[in-house]
Amino acid sequence: MKRVIYIISGIVFLMVSCEKPVPKGEFGNPLIKLYGDAFADIGNSITGSDDGYVLCGSLTLMDRVENEAGNREIVFGSEHLDMGIIFTDKNGVQKHKLNIGSPGLDDVGRKIVYHNGDYYCVGTATLDRGANFDKDVMVARVSQSGTLVDTWYFGGAFDQEGYDIILNNSNSGFVICGSSVTNIEGNLEMKLWEVSFTGDLFRQARSYDFEGDDAISRIVSKNGNGYRIIGTTYQLPGSGTAEIKNLFIANTNNELVGNDFEIYTFGSNVDPTDLSYLGDGGFLVSGTSEQAGDSRGFLLKLEPPITSLATTDYTINISDDFGSYRSILALSDGESYVIGGSIDKSQGNLSSAENLFLFLDSDLNNLQSPYITGGIGRQVINDVFEENDGKLVATGSNGDDIRSLMTLIKFDPWE
Repeated sequence: MKRVIYIISGIVFLMVSCEKPVPKGEFGNPLIKLYGDAFADIGNSITGSDDGYVLCGSLTLMDRVENEAGNREIVFGSEHLDMGIIFTDKNGVQKHKLNIGSPGLDDVGRKIVYHNGDYYCVGTATLDRGANFDKDVMVARVSQSGTLVDTWYFGGAFDQEGYDIILNNSNSGFVICGSSVTNIEGNLEMKLWEVSFTGDLFRQARSYDFEGDDAISRIVSKNGNGYRIIGTTYQLPGSGTAEIKNLFIANTNNELVGNDFEIYTFGSNVDPTDLSYLGDGGFLVSGTSEQAGDSRGFLLKLEPPITSLATTDYTINISDDFGSYRSILALSDGESYVIGGSIDKSQGNLSSAENLFLFLDSDLNNLQSPYITGGIGRQVINDVFEENDGKLVATGSNGDDIRSLMTLIKFDPWE
């Protein structure tokens, strides 16, 4: 099996020429909007609506008291996180804001999908069960008018967390992926849940039982014939006692039974964030890998044809710049891809990171120089959405090491 690893110097890829339209390189002033209360407000996922956009992530709630001057001051220590959903118009103006979760406890939304008139956001809820606090997978169903329709919870004896949600292959509901704590010692295992459109549980499965702690971060359909998942598994290296976090790619059938997998080891800790099929028949995974103690974005491509994962050739691209790759968007032309993330700009004691967009073809060649936008503080792109007219709309966060706001960034990358 060929295993090719090469470093991308300064995130400048090989420039290519082609007949199809390419990003124009200069995007002027993008539309930038901020939402939330500037504590830990983060956009994790974005999709379109009839007249705007829908963002999900986390939004802060906190108590305020009126001071002598008549201003309402924050009561520090009262803040907690809710699953947050923001509806905007095409100009990013907020229309509806939903804080969903348990009073006083932390909750988060990680992925939002649209189906048949409603939006479904999956994430994690913290629940007070008297003797202890447990985490459950939570799905919020929200109407197009911004009204909460229903919430579903899927839990167990210990913590359960949800990271991604897609339509199932029989078009009868959803498949959710995430993690489950399986015992009082806190052992973590990957888990899949298949549920109906009304929240009834069809089945749940662990699919694989790797050595050490495991968790699934993303899932896609295999053209109706099962599912492909990515995630992390901890394994003991051959020399030493410290655990390292590795990437796994695995397949299941439609009943969520595992049938093929491969584990990829590079760097000391790997955090996969997104996955996408490529127009050439390949398969792409993005994420962040620690290299000599520093975080760098990576792209792992399974080279076509993909038969057994264990025998499929692959290449790994690791950025020479500090930062992260957080999302992959396959553009409507079927040949181009946008990687969203961040690039570290810290200097001395000043912590700083700016939004990063990479425009690639199927061979991971760059279609233009990376687009970097930002300013003071730490900024990151977590998800990117393409409109019918080709404009790109992204969400993430803008802040510092302590506080952040949910962001929306919109620009036109084409000539």
